[in-house]
Amino acid sequence: AAPFPITELFPSRDGGVWVRSNFRVQKFRVGHWVGSPCQIAGVRTWCFCLAEDRWGRLCLGSNAEGLLRVAEDGTLIQQDRNNGLPGNSVFCYLQDSENDEWFGLEDAGLAKLRPRWFSSLLDPQDDQQAPALSVFEDHQGAIWEGTSEGGIHRVQAGQITHYTPAELP
Repeated sequence: AAPFPITELFPSRDGGVWVRSNFRVQKFRVGHWVGSPCQIAGVRTWCFCLAEDRWGRLCLGSNAEGLLRVAEDGTLIQQDRNNGLPGNSVFCYLQDSENDEWFGLEDAGLAKLRPRWFSSLLDPQDDQQAPALSVFEDHQGAIWEGTSEGGIHRVQAGQITHYTPAELP
């Protein structure tokens, strides 16, 4: 087989490594390729983030095609506007300690997927809502979002605290 440029490597929970090129994604573990490569040549996008979900699938946040999930066997699952994701540009992704999934979206801010339903945490009618570029969970279970406008949102127990750039150091 012809060599292909390796564009990203991401560690998997089972000790393997997800290997991504411009055309495919596949897991490499214990000196061998696992399953079949997922052909992503038809995906017309680049990825902003890589993460692994609780099922061991690689999650690629894309700039135009939502979240792409790749299983070890090469199966590709796409989450986008067509199946409930509030936006198609996924800048960041997190699966928290309660298995809720958080998506930082360019055109919809921070969205939460509780198994089987999405909710936008900020007002979806707010034209000034900044793209969510980063998200993480702290040791108390609060979810933090960083925005493209320099603001931070903290979400805990259904309450959202906003910190504007002027309030930050």
